[in-house]
Amino acid sequence: MPATAIAFTAATAGTKLSVPDGCTEMIALAWGAGGGSGSGSTFGEGGAGGAAYATFLVVPGESLTVIVGSPGAPGLSGKPGGGDGAAPDATTRGGGGGGISAIYRFPAAIDDQYVVVAGGGGGGAACQTGGCLPRPGLGAGGD
Repeated sequence: MPATAIAFTAATAGTKLSVPDGCTEMIALAWGAGGGSGSGSTFGEGGAGGAAYATFLVVPGESLTVIVGSPGAPGLSGKPGGGDGAAPDATTRGGGGGGISAIYRFPAAIDDQYVVVAGGGGGGAACQTGGCLPRPGLGAGGD
């Protein structure tokens, strides 16, 4: 059976993928969404999302669910899995963490449910005037 590539975006997140006849092994590459930059008079940029690669056995007809994370924004998390940025006032907000991207089996034993997961990036710092000298922090990358 020839290899087939299928790409998913945040718009197709939550898509159920049925393993085709004759397919017994899959290769998955996943990238978590980037964290959001902070806001305020000075701010740090969000970190890049993590990347993950997996080769795993499948059964024809098996159902897999694909999740694609969305990026964080000032004060708001990416979905799913990103945390909200702190908001000390109405104009200064830490960047929200990026959402995870993953492929999982359902139903499955909990130990075998997720077959590949890429973490979202961390949110950037937000600072009020003079509060982050010499430079605000950057968000950490995902795993």
